[in-house]
Amino acid sequence: MAKTKEKATKSSLSKKVKRSTIQTQKSQSASQPDTTPSQSHKKRRNRPGTVALREIRRYQKSTELLIPKLPFSRLVSLFEFLFEALIIFVAC
Repeated sequence: MAKTKEKATKSSLSKKVKRSTIQTQKSQSASQPDTTPSQSHKKRRNRPGTVALREIRRYQKSTELLIPKLPFSRLVSLFEFLFEALIIFVAC
């Protein structure tokens, strides 16, 4: 479906209800102890995929090996052995 713009609508709440909720919110905030600025800030969050893209760029720039050489060579030789056995079995 195509996206459509949502139209702004007037609230169905009356002014009295709005005022009473604002007053209760003020009284609740006044009863709570003051917090330091560091506690009131939420941890900044990234949109989904942003960190993944950042990691992709980081690893593309680097030349470090993500898997150590010796374990990787063992893994390759294991697959080579399994693949040879499969080819011999199919050839027969």
